[in-house]
Amino acid sequence: MEPAVPPFWNDNSRLENSQFVILDLSLPFEFEAFVNTKSDCRKSDLLLTAFSAFLARLTANDNFDIGYSSFEIDEETEGLGNLFSRQVPFRVDAGELVTFADLSESIKEEMDLVKANLTFSRDIVIRYPQLKSLSDTEEKLSFPIVFRETASLDKPNLLNVRGLTFETSDDDSTHRWIYDAGKIQCEGIERLIGNFSTFLKNIAQ
Repeated sequence: MEPAVPPFWNDNSRLENSQFVILDLSLPFEFEAFVNTKSDCRKSDLLLTAFSAFLARLTANDNFDIGYSSFEIDEETEGLGNLFSRQVPFRVDAGELVTFADLSESIKEEMDLVKANLTFSRDIVIRYPQLKSLSDTEEKLSFPIVFRETASLDKPNLLNVRGLTFETSDDDSTHRWIYDAGKIQCEGIERLIGNFSTFLKNIAQ
């Protein structure tokens, strides 16, 4: 497993120094129009594809893992204590995929796999020792970069935000970025977020 990490990343900051910054995202009109031409795809899946393509370019790495979290996982693990993780690994393999449509199909296949195995046992850190550095304790796992679908964006969900999280509502009406300014340089990450909006416009062209 190869967890992607955001640029300007400092993982030496202590948990008590976390400073969460929340930025709402308005999708470019061009991307909204592009989504409307894709009746067979959910907007959130297209956003995840765009997010993955953006990360591949940003990190100069075509194969990596991000965390995926959703209200479905929250419901599935409700009342089960520490048995299951609220984040699951989501694999991105973009190495030989040259078009957005190709990557979109690959993301859809991975999403089908993730949803078929919705929960992920919290012994992940034991089974994947290379993830030990991502966990505050052996019972808690939080990826540096996360894509999260949530039932409502009325209240920001800061649970397990370790670095950079892209959060979208299940009705695709609201989207936001959450990042820990204690671990990521604010100036750089806010410029990066602006670049993502430009990236979405370019996809639509």
